[in-house]
Amino acid sequence: MQVYKPTTADEYLDLVDQAIFEMDDVLACADQEGEDIDLSELVPLYQYLVKELRKLHENLTTGQHSFGQGETLPFAELVAKWSMRIPCVDLLNHIIRIYREGFK
Repeated sequence: MQVYKPTTADEYLDLVDQAIFEMDDVLACADQEGEDIDLSELVPLYQYLVKELRKLHENLTTGQHSFGQGETLPFAELVAKWSMRIPCVDLLNHIIRIYREGFK
């Protein structure tokens, strides 16, 4: 999958918005599936990711961020651990990498 490479904070914010949209969509599907055990076990993880992505969005819009400083986003470890179970893992990894390394 080829992922768009942002070159500005505004373009990066668009990627974060896209991830929030995709994770909200996953949660909506989980809600519709109801008793799907495999999916319902992952709902807390997906909810946590949405919460952290919304925090990141807020930090970006208020200027409380630093790209390329080697900092790791709070959800990076969980994304790595659960990568096989997160539908938009490539997008999330891209967001994590750019936050850590900057717009290279």
